Amino acid sequence: MRRRGPIACAAVLLPALLWAQGKDGDSFPYLPLRPGCRWTYHLLMEAKGERATVVVTSEVVRREEVEGIGPCAVVVSRSAEKLLNTTWYAAQDGKLTNPRYRGGKPHDPVLRFEGRVLLDLAALEGFTGEEPPAEKPRWAWTCSDGNRGEVVLDRRERLYLPKVGDLRDCLVLVERSHRYRGQGEARERVRTFERTIWLARGLGVVKEVLRVLGPDGASVVFRSEAVLTQFQEP
Repeated sequence: MRRRGPIACAAVLLPALLWAQGKDGDSFPYLPLRPGCRWTYHLLMEAKGERATVVVTSEVVRREEVEGIGPCAVVVSRSAEKLLNTTWYAAQDGKLTNPRYRGGKPHDPVLRFEGRVLLDLAALEGFTGEEPPAEKPRWAWTCSDGNRGEVVLDRRERLYLPKVGDLRDCLVLVERSHRYRGQGEARERVRTFERTIWLARGLGVVKEVLRVLGPDGASVVFRSEAVLTQFQEP
């Protein structure tokens, strides 16, 4: 098993993103998720004035055929022996999507996403220079539990990580989503999630910052920052 730096990515909240095939059948350059790929992250969490750090690992455990979707890469994220989540990723028509997700508790249901595009190969054509296009690519999605959100391909950015080094050409995704409670007129928004995700060529997710906002959409009730410390590939 090869290692790149002593580094591992933290895809705990947006679990280790991405397996895709390029136009010629090669792995997508920003998302190396072949079975056996493994990321390790240093995750810092802050809530109610308290801070905690944990180590999170995400691994592509298998590929499987999902009815109505096709072949998917299955990623499992853990902290020590605790299962955090399982996420399915699919590549179709040059688009990387996240059609399924399940939390780490035994009773957690498998959530189904519609339209959750994380990256589109065609969209990268407008991100070849230093300045992104005026109209940034964006993809709206809905979830089987009633939640919804939007992913925006925001910019390219240079990023330095102590355990990984100087990453000169990262793609930056920005996602904003909402969690609701209740039905009909009683339906109310209880949480807003704001994520910023950095993808590096050949490594995948190298950094993720999450802010969780309260019902007012302004007060921060939780914040986390995950930074890759080690990436291993088969």
